[in-house]
Amino acid sequence: MNHIYDRDILDALEFIRNFLQILWQSQEQNPGDDFFEGLLYYIVKKGEISDRKRFSEIIADLFPETGDRKMPTIAQMYYDDGQQQGIQLGVQQGIQQGLHQKSIHIAKNMLAKGSDLAFIEEVTGVTMETLALLQQQEELI
Repeated sequence: MNHIYDRDILDALEFIRNFLQILWQSQEQNPGDDFFEGLLYYIVKKGEISDRKRFSEIIADLFPETGDRKMPTIAQMYYDDGQQQGIQLGVQQGIQQGLHQKSIHIAKNMLAKGSDLAFIEEVTGVTMETLALLQQQEELI
């Protein structure tokens, strides 16, 4: 049980190899029982897999006649994880851009009211260089 706190699941897979084979045989006898697939899903989602190629090889070695059928399922989990990470990154970037645009909008309003540049920079976080550009744009209008 020395692997119980490891985040990387590869060494633990080797440790529980026989248990996994028994589970797989049970599922082969009871095809409606998706416990094994749920276990693989949990391992992929909650554990850290430092080497996904090695993980796939271990699964294929454990279940040579059917491991290939599980690879698309595991690949889909990897894809879903990557897609979710991409969505989260996009949302974070969108929030940052929105905050920046709001700061620019506030700075423009403060410039229009004649506020001091140093004060606008302090309040909005907009740099002096950007404020100078905004001020030039304001003068052109």
